[in-house]
Amino acid sequence: MSRSLWCLRVCVLDAQTITVNTDRDDFNTPSGTSVSLREAIRDANEDPTANDVVVFDSSLSGQTIRITKGTLDIDKNLTIDGSGLPDGIRISGDVNQNGELDGGDKRVFRVGSGHTVEFKNVHIHGGFGQKALFVSTSDDGGGILNDGGFITITGSTFSGNGAKQHGGGIFNDNNGTIDLINSTLVDNEASDQG
Repeated sequence: MSRSLWCLRVCVLDAQTITVNTDRDDFNTPSGTSVSLREAIRDANEDPTANDVVVFDSSLSGQTIRITKGTLDIDKNLTIDGSGLPDGIRISGDVNQNGELDGGDKRVFRVGSGHTVEFKNVHIHGGFGQKALFVSTSDDGGGILNDGGFITITGSTFSGNGAKQHGGGIFNDNNGTIDLINSTLVDNEASDQG
């Protein structure tokens, strides 16, 4: 059996759908009965070969998931799909809920190098790209920092995000690519290359 055929069979069989069913930014091990977006991404990152899909329970339709514990790092091929929610899902880095971009806010997502990630029907709001104390990161990308990944964004909105340096809504770095399909970027700001 050729290696590519083996990978196709194994990768497809190992892929899982992980359902987020709480708007809290929990990080418990194991996840337990409630699964946060952070826990879903952590669990997906544990198997770098599978092309997992993160979906949202219908009880989260129209709700906001507030990212309080720092950037959500995606280090694998992954789809984050809010298309099953009639009133959508908002993922926000506006930790202190004041509607202002300030030092208390967090970047929402970082996509690692070489990974293919899809965002479908999500609203990313209030993220702020800034260096965290004692953490090696950048001041770029408030909504998403694409650190060399291959991103497709469909039917999504990026609003009210900001960055201390570049790319308030999205910053594309290290030869990454981003395809925007039927998506909106509005009221995002950065001090340079907005």
